[in-house]
Amino acid sequence: MLKITVSYFVWYSKGGLPVNRKNFKMAIISFFLTFLLTISAVTVYAYTESTWWNYGPISGYYYSSAARCYSNEPSGAMATTCVQPQYGGTAPSGYMGCYARLYNGAGYLKNYSSWYFNSGVSYGIEGGASPYYVHDNYYSYGITAAYNGSEYAYYYTYQSPVIYY
Repeated sequence: MLKITVSYFVWYSKGGLPVNRKNFKMAIISFFLTFLLTISAVTVYAYTESTWWNYGPISGYYYSSAARCYSNEPSGAMATTCVQPQYGGTAPSGYMGCYARLYNGAGYLKNYSSWYFNSGVSYGIEGGASPYYVHDNYYSYGITAAYNGSEYAYYYTYQSPVIYY
């Protein structure tokens, strides 16, 4: 007696091996579920930075500073201020300070940091305010400090471009 076996293979994989319908459906479902989970876990992150402001000499040091504004969907909007010696140099402990301020698009101060100072010889520092969680347009506008031998001289950064959180 002749026995005939009928198989239900519909597609062939690249290597020429058959793929049955049930396994193919499971593979497609698994692919789409993985894709959807990956999309839902994506974090939206952006930041803007002002033009770097150069100033000095102050006690023989030249500085550059900038304001940054970060927007991170689950984490809020945040302002930071950066200051560093120009030309890749270093500054002694306590010679650089920064203070970050976050403003909304209407120009109202919404958040600010405490003063940060370099605690050792440093190539630069960045201080930031804690995140602010209200959706709006924001920008950062910081203040930096440079030690002149007897007291601190204060300088404003340029305002960062506006970013939406």
